[in-house]
Amino acid sequence: MNDRPSKLIVVGLEGLSPELLSRAVESAACPRLAALCEAGGVASVVAMPPGDAATSWASFGSGASPATHGVAGLVAYEPGVEVMPRPDCRAAEDEAVGTIGERGRAEWLWQAAERAGKRVVMVNFPGGWPPTAASLTVVDGPGPLSSRAVRLVDGHLFATRTAPGDKPSHVLRTTQPSGWANPPDSTRAPLEIALIVTGDAELEPTGYGWIARARGGEVAKADPALMYCGLIVASEAGSGEADEPPFDTLVLCRGRDAEHPVARLRV
Repeated sequence: MNDRPSKLIVVGLEGLSPELLSRAVESAACPRLAALCEAGGVASVVAMPPGDAATSWASFGSGASPATHGVAGLVAYEPGVEVMPRPDCRAAEDEAVGTIGERGRAEWLWQAAERAGKRVVMVNFPGGWPPTAASLTVVDGPGPLSSRAVRLVDGHLFATRTAPGDKPSHVLRTTQPSGWANPPDSTRAPLEIALIVTGDAELEPTGYGWIARARGGEVAKADPALMYCGLIVASEAGSGEADEPPFDTLVLCRGRDAEHPVARLRV
């Protein structure tokens, strides 16, 4: 009997050291990550010289050294292409990263999988766009290493309070839910949030519903089709009679019907 799995998921986390991963898993701070580590395998990857992201991801995706795959840096240019001055190199950097797959001289793992009759789905792999195999499905996500050809929006940080540090955040307001169909069970009174995934706007609850405002305070122009509503619920009971159960689940929906959520996130 062949016990080899027919499907394989590979998750790459850039910048996560083995020491930090061990602490997160052993302290039960990341139970989902701990479950993945227990059910699968974990390996650390040594950064390839010159030690930047693009070179290391190219080696990760090909199993080859920089001398073989030819991706020698995040900002890499073809011979004869004029190097842009540093203040203006962002666009060229995006273009260069977006063509890592095309510029790489080694065979990529997904190309080898295709030769073996397998199909590969690649999600937010740096430089994965455009696809370099006929059976390859590429889902490119937001971030500095995604291609502008498929990037819907730059990264956003949504939080219930202003996040520390220099990174901007969109502050999520909460209100009492109203008008929801098929709400999930909750062991305490749920809360409603709303957010817009594009543009520089936040949503504020009012007596007339959610109003979009720019971060400067003025009324913002926002397409209602880009609005997502969410319910924050508690799925488990509290630890004692006097303890209120903690919120642990976010159900994110288009509109206010929780029967078909866009995402269900649990701590």
